[in-house]
Amino acid sequence: MDVARLSDDVVMFRLFDDLACDELLRAGRESQRWIEFTGDAKAQKMGRPPRRALLFEHAPEAFATFDEPRRGTLKKLVLEQFSEHAPHVNEVRLYHYRKGCLFGMHPDAEPGTELARIRRFSLVCYLNDDLLGGHTLFPDASLAVQPKKGHAILFPSHVIHAASEVYAGEKHILVAWLGEIAGSAEAGAY
Repeated sequence: MDVARLSDDVVMFRLFDDLACDELLRAGRESQRWIEFTGDAKAQKMGRPPRRALLFEHAPEAFATFDEPRRGTLKKLVLEQFSEHAPHVNEVRLYHYRKGCLFGMHPDAEPGTELARIRRFSLVCYLNDDLLGGHTLFPDASLAVQPKKGHAILFPSHVIHAASEVYAGEKHILVAWLGEIAGSAEAGAY
């Protein structure tokens, strides 16, 4: 597997081929179990539309492409690239950003918290690239990652990042966190 180091904290690699991305998108589109996230206060104040999410525990059939061999590859990659052990893949989700959506600066977990135990590393895999905008921003590294279909970025979950506005088209991503086991099947641990 070819891995590109984009910064001290961010690596990029191909996780899915185009066919697998299309299958995830198809399965996601067919699901009626999407929920809307309105938690980004800055985006709400700006009148932006909310992101939508499809959680694994609500629609496991939509995630068949994200199989055990791929999850095993991710665990190995964390060890090789960051010299850390992250034995479980937790909280797998699909996110859908419509035109105008963005997500402000945030870490996925604050260091020293219970959440940081299960979210030690964050994975963002781009399922499409036919959009304008929608970059993943890492301000501390002065890095803007352009969505590239089938490619994923992996980084420590405490790293501050954001999703820039989608100006045209839609953005579809698969997100997962790697770390210690979340504690129950309901939490989406594998």
